[in-house]
This record gives sequence, structure tokens and C-alpha cells, in this order.
Amino acid sequence: MQMMDAGQKSLLRPDIQALRAIAILAVVICHMNPKWLLGGYLGVDMFFVISGFVITQSLLIQEKINVWKFWLQRFFRIVPAYIVMLGVIGIATSIVFTRENFTQFKTSWLEAILFFSNQYFSSYGDYFSPKMNLQPLLHTWSLAIEMQFYLLFPIIFMLSKRLNFVWFLLIVSVSGFVAAELIWRASNNSQSLYYSLFLRAPEFLLGCSLAIILNKYKFEWIKNNQIFFALTGFVLILYSISFINSDQFSPATAAIICLGVALVITAEIQSGWIFKLLGTPTVQLIGLMSFSIYLWHWPILAYGRYIYGNFDWTLDLIFGYAFFVAVAGYLSWMFIESKCRLNIKKTYLFNFIKITPVICLGISPIVFAQEINSKVPDLPIEYKRYADPETICHGKILPICDRGSKSSERRILLIGDSHAAQLNLAADTFGKELDIKVEVITASSCLPIIGFDLMQIPEYSRAQCLSQIKVIDPLIKKSKNIILAGMWSYQLQNPKNHKLIKNLLRYARNNKKNIWVLAQVPKMKSNPQRVAHVSHLGVRVPTQMDTDWHEANELMRKMSAQYSNVKFIDLSKDVFFNDLPFNSGDLIYHDEHHLNEIGSKRYGALLINEFKKYSIAK
Repeated sequence: MQMMDAGQKSLLRPDIQALRAIAILAVVICHMNPKWLLGGYLGVDMFFVISGFVITQSLLIQEKINVWKFWLQRFFRIVPAYIVMLGVIGIATSIVFTRENFTQFKTSWLEAILFFSNQYFSSYGDYFSPKMNLQPLLHTWSLAIEMQFYLLFPIIFMLSKRLNFVWFLLIVSVSGFVAAELIWRASNNSQSLYYSLFLRAPEFLLGCSLAIILNKYKFEWIKNNQIFFALTGFVLILYSISFINSDQFSPATAAIICLGVALVITAEIQSGWIFKLLGTPTVQLIGLMSFSIYLWHWPILAYGRYIYGNFDWTLDLIFGYAFFVAVAGYLSWMFIESKCRLNIKKTYLFNFIKITPVICLGISPIVFAQEINSKVPDLPIEYKRYADPETICHGKILPICDRGSKSSERRILLIGDSHAAQLNLAADTFGKELDIKVEVITASSCLPIIGFDLMQIPEYSRAQCLSQIKVIDPLIKKSKNIILAGMWSYQLQNPKNHKLIKNLLRYARNNKKNIWVLAQVPKMKSNPQRVAHVSHLGVRVPTQMDTDWHEANELMRKMSAQYSNVKFIDLSKDVFFNDLPFNSGDLIYHDEHHLNEIGSKRYGALLINEFKKYSIAK
């Protein structure tokens, strides 16, 4: 091993820019669709290792460590482009989001501007859950961790120098990986750890230790085996981003890609075919723009999902998305990120004056955003629910659970999950018209029938489900007419429910009871309230429809056909549903698969003609 001068090291290495390019492309592709690149999310871990290496090199070439200068370099490197992104997203979100959603967004915006968003999102939910896809600032969690590490790093670096032990940070890094893995395995709340600085610090420190060691020593045996080190590193990187899915994430699996990055950096390829491949202008440009691309790729994606729902990627959508991300990333990199970096030849006052307009541009929009969003028309309550929850027997029993003609001797029992609960006002409509009393008793996610598998539903719903079953069971025994409604696309996923429903239908046949099974109403991928919101802005987006409800309805149709006493009513092909989520210009759904009050009443009018066909016994 031979000593090396830190000044000989270049901070703009083509291989590092190539690693940045790989990392950002992996992240973007995975965020578009995780199935395309299972471990693409690990690109963030690549960035952490690279950042640790680069910032340590920047300190090593300084004769005297200036902590304030280090912090200011990081500030000017990250904050201007970051703040502008926050400002633009604040205004855009105030227009695109409903009032309720904007209120939630505003909290995340305030946390993001303080670089605390990792802590905010750690309590918000699973990073990989669908609801997180709609958070325009979710991606800021990694930048928050980065800034938090930068605050601590000068202290860590100076401690390392004082100890005068080159391998100190490497030992700390490896120990950190081991400790993080042990805590990850023992923890009942891995999601809070996922966003934590503690979990990611070993990745930064790996890059830091690498810079110190390679600055101190020149390993001839590494130089003689550059190709082997580089190829091994790339194999580990490609393996990680291709095969380590989100369910397999842990500090140990993240360490694989971190090791790959470390090997490529250690190899420091400066010639040959690998160098030429990594040094192509396109790869280098993507690497240079990687920070700005990261800033903009997620918000654009989140807006698309917010407006359109869980859409399927088509070729034109892929190219359109890539175009917008590339343009936004380029503009941010060229006119903000590059222009606002700390100029060490100028005074600090000059540098701060230079970026003041940019900072003001980023912070001020949240004030205007609140004003803009407050003027967005809010939907009346009847468009945002299927009934007043205080007036229906859903998960509870009230003194009266009757709908329709409450004095009628002709009576129907309507039971099921929330897809039955959404028919309370529908029961009022057809019940009053046909002089039928409809007793509606329901429970969330639950088919309130003896034998229902409580373990299939969330724990918070089980007690209510069980209590409703106890109430409904004797009512089933004495009722001559029963309506069964449910979210069949959900309920039929459990094979036990097939048997449960068949047992009910068989029991009804043997005891001469009439049963009407209602088909599930059409289910959308698009959120109707968001579709209605953007339609008020003059933009009518095509509604994305799901398909599982149709398949489930066919299963229920076949099941019902086996029993002569069972009638299957399917209105899903009626013109009523032709323009979802609207009917005659009015919003009729309150979420992707539930009618709202308006829709329930109109659906009840359709059921009038259906029940006119049958004789309802007393």
C-alpha cells in the first residue's frame, strides 16, 4: 500500500455519475410500476453511499476543516432546487387536490420544508402501500435523512481524524449494519425504522469510510483487478434492483447494493470499454441531473395517480411521463441547481443575496396555495357519503333499523357488508313506492351470517361484525324475504365465503324463504370525488374501471342460479352506470366502489321495477 495525496482525487468521476444515473433510473422505473424493477427503490440506498463518499472527499481536500463552509455547501447544493419544487408543488396541489386532501398535504409540506418529512411519513403508513402513492412529497423523506446526516457528519469526521484510525468509520459502518438488522428483525414497527436516520447512517458511513481509506492508501492489487471489482459491483447492483422486492427489504439486503456501489467506486475505472460505456454523454447527463430528476419524478407521478387512479401504463403515457420528468429535471438542474451553488470566490453575503429570490419563490406559495384551495368548491355532504352514519344500523343497532314504508306488513330483511349499507336510501326509495318495510342491518367488510370468518377482516371490524351476526341470525330465521348484498370482489376472495353463501341459500330454499342477491355495483380505479373536482376545473378525465367486480358478479350469478328460490338482480349494465362516476351530470359515487346518497336514491328507483316483478309475502 502506498500513501496518496487527497488532491489527486477528482470529485467529478464518470463512474460516480454513472452510478447516480443507474440509481435514479432504477428509482423512477420502480416508482412507475414496482413489477418492472422489483428492487428499484434501492436506488435511494445507492445515493446514500455515493453521498457519503463525495462529501468526505470534499473535506479531505481541504487543508483545514471549515464546518460552516461544509454546511453552507450542502445548503446551497440542495435547498434552492428543493425549495422551488416545494413552492411549485404547493400551488399545483392547491388546485388539483380537494380541500380535505389539501389539508393533509399542507402538514406534509410544512414537515418537508423543515426536513422532518421522514419522521412525518414514518407515522403515516407503509411506504409501499397504495395510499402513499398519492402523497406528492413522499420522496422528500430521503432528502430529510440526507440533511440530518450532513448536520452530524462534520462531528463524526473530526472524531475520526482525532482518533487517527483509518478504519474507524468502516468498523462503525459494519457495526451499524449489524445493529440495524438485529433491531429490524426484533421490531414490531419496521416502517418507522424504514424512514429513520439510524437505519441509513451505516450506508452513508460506508461511503465516508471508503473515501478515507482510498485517500490514505493506494492498493495495487485493486488496481490490477479493476475490471473484476467493477463487474462484481455491477452484478450486485443489478441483482439487487432486479430481485430484492419491497417485502424482502432489510438492512442486510440493502447492504448488498451498498457493497456493489462500494466495489465500483473502489475500482475507479479510468479506461477501457467499461469506462467508455459509463462515460457516454447521455449517462453522464442523467447522473448530473439525478438530484433534480429525483425532485420532480414523484410529484408528477402522484398527481397522475391522484387524478386518474391506478391507471395502466401505455406507451404514450410512458413517453409523456418521461418527457415531463426530463424537462422539469433539466430546467431545475440548469437554471436553479447549477446557478445557486456556493461560490467560494464570493462572500457569504453575496451568495445568500443570490439565492434569496429563489428561497422566497419557494416559501411564499404556501400562503397563496391556502387561499387558492379555499376557493375550490367543496362537494356537499350528500355527495361524500351514502347515508348519515348516525341514522343507519351499520356496525351497530339503533332502536329502528327500518327503511321504506315503516308501517307496512310486507317486510324484507336487507343484510350484508358496506355494499348493503350503501342501500339504506335506496331501500327508502323502493320501499315507500312499493309499500314494503325494509330492515337494513349491516357491518363493515362483513357478511353478517353465522360461520363468517372473522379473521379475514381488519381487527377493528371484528367485534361489530360479531355483534351484528348475533342480531341478524334470529331475524334470518323468521324472515320470509331476504336481500343479500355485498362487495363480492372482496368477499369471494375467501373460499370459506363461497360455502357460507351457499349454506344460506340452501337454508332459505329448505325453509321456503325468498332471497334476492344483488350484484355488486361497478367498481372504478378512479376516485370519483377527485374526478368531480378536476371536472370543475374544466378537465374531464376518463374514468378507469376495475374488472374484478364483473368476474365476482358472474360467480354470484352462477351460484344463485342453483336455487329456485333465489333471484339474482344485476343492474350493472343499466344506462344508469354509463357515465361513471356521474349520472345526468350528478356525482353518484362517493368512493371507487360505493354509491353516495344521490346514487343510492337513484339506484333505489331502478330497483322499483325489479321488485314489482315479485310478490312480497307478509
